[in-house]
Amino acid sequence: MRKLLIILLLSLLIINIVYADTSVPSSITIKEKEEPSPGNENGGNGGGGSSGGSRSRSIINFEIEPDIIKVQLKNNQETIQKVTVTNTGNRILSFTVENFPDYISPSETSFSISPGSFKTIYFHISTLDIFEPEVYLSSVLIKTQNLQKVLTIILEVVEKEPLFDTELHVAEKVYSPGDIVKADIKITNLGELKLDDVFLLYAIKDNEENSINSREETLAIEKELILKRELKIPEDAPSGNYIFYTRVLYGDKKTVASDTFQIRHIEYPQQSNIYILLIIIAIAAILTFFMLTAKKKKKKGRKHHKM
Repeated sequence: MRKLLIILLLSLLIINIVYADTSVPSSITIKEKEEPSPGNENGGNGGGGSSGGSRSRSIINFEIEPDIIKVQLKNNQETIQKVTVTNTGNRILSFTVENFPDYISPSETSFSISPGSFKTIYFHISTLDIFEPEVYLSSVLIKTQNLQKVLTIILEVVEKEPLFDTELHVAEKVYSPGDIVKADIKITNLGELKLDDVFLLYAIKDNEENSINSREETLAIEKELILKRELKIPEDAPSGNYIFYTRVLYGDKKTVASDTFQIRHIEYPQQSNIYILLIIIAIAAILTFFMLTAKKKKKKGRKHHKM
């Protein structure tokens, strides 16, 4: 039984090692250099100061709210959307706003925020009669130190006198690679005649407007059409914000619609290792138990035979 106990103890030790916290932090923590006490610098009497100095940890982190903006405009229209940037760390942070297209103008592109404070940035979005009816995606970067976050801006440009009204809603908001994204598409014919040979495209697009899966079909629309469509997320799709996109085309008339969702990787490397280890340990323990039991039976059989 000693061997069995040793195996069980080793198993517990291995499980503890595998269960050790290996999570990736969402913020940056910097250990500051140890420095001597500033003494009377802040107006004190200089007494009671620590001669050995102290260590402080600098935490760099921030949040943006919202992280997705979706607007619908016709040509020659504009809107202003606000985003709040909050410093959730413990030191003053300097920020920059980068990677925005010409039709988006932030109120500030560089600013600083004190710990626990926030700043509102206004994004002016305009269409200058140069946009075709389409969905335009932008990934605006808000950066500080070695940390950055993405603000996704979705601009849907529609015709001034559309032939269709199109709506799209995604059933769920969070998916994993390999999942099926289901969407409800509602197309309303704003004209008076039935339309045949209406072209329908629906796709999943990433923040760079790359289509990662799509399908096409031809429809007939009399007055209103409600469709349920689905697309599979590729297994190698990275985490991030995505849209389920649709385009309805009849002649030179086009309308678009979209809805947002996220792809998140659910990684279980530690749990998978644990399951494998537990199986190996269980098999080893069972084999050891039967080996020890068999040896005991043989010894008993020999003793019984000698007697």
